[in-house]
Amino acid sequence: MSVAKKTAEEPKPKVTKTEAVKRAIEAGVEKPQEGVDWIVSHYGEGFRMPPGQFSSYKSQLKSKALNNGERRSAGGANTAGGVEVARQVNKLVKTYDIETVQAIASVLYQHDSKTFHQALAFLQELHND
Repeated sequence: MSVAKKTAEEPKPKVTKTEAVKRAIEAGVEKPQEGVDWIVSHYGEGFRMPPGQFSSYKSQLKSKALNNGERRSAGGANTAGGVEVARQVNKLVKTYDIETVQAIASVLYQHDSKTFHQALAFLQELHND
């Protein structure tokens, strides 16, 4: 009596709706309704979604892709850059009151730390004029 060996099948990775949208975009399908149709044709009716949901996933994926390379290191800004920013902030505080500089810095830093540094440089230029 022989025992037949079962062939080991690799489990298929689970495809989420987000992954399906990502694959549709990679396939060159950008318009929401066309994207939904592409997804349904490849993954079935269980993946049907409103076109607005496709757009939302697409926006989130593009946002993640843009921000992926701009993550800050655990240590924050490097020492040389931090010293220069401190000098610029000190000059701004001497020109404007501390509350104004703090308010500007808070808004800009919450939005984007790169913008924060660019804004400091711009304000410094204004101060020098």
